Amino acid sequence: MNFAAGQRLFAGFGKVPVVDVATHVNRPRKPVIYSCRELQSQYNAAMKTATIPPIRVAPEFRIEVEGVLEQGESLSQFVESAVRQTVLKRKHQAEFLRRGITAIEETKRAGGGIAAEVVVAKLEAKLAAARRTQSQHH
Repeated sequence: MNFAAGQRLFAGFGKVPVVDVATHVNRPRKPVIYSCRELQSQYNAAMKTATIPPIRVAPEFRIEVEGVLEQGESLSQFVESAVRQTVLKRKHQAEFLRRGITAIEETKRAGGGIAAEVVVAKLEAKLAAARRTQSQHH
């Protein structure tokens, strides 16, 4: 390993000895040396997050939002939850539309299905019959 001049180094020894699988003999761990930069990059790789842009709202609305927070819930947690729910809802809507369009295309290809005019005419006939029945009872 090459380290830049003035770069801090950290050495660590494991507290648990390593067991050599072949000989079943305990042997001490070898020291592992990390630079600050390596530790920081390992930390960042595991912990890096992104931010969602802040939003401006009327003060009254902020008070309303704060009024519905659960016990111990922060405004940030509430916003993250709302964003996650909206993303999930939109994914479900997109999948629903995709399946619907696929079904329509398959029905057209197969030449099946019932024309919309026929369906509407049947529904109108049922509605008229229900109205006649209702008017006879009153």
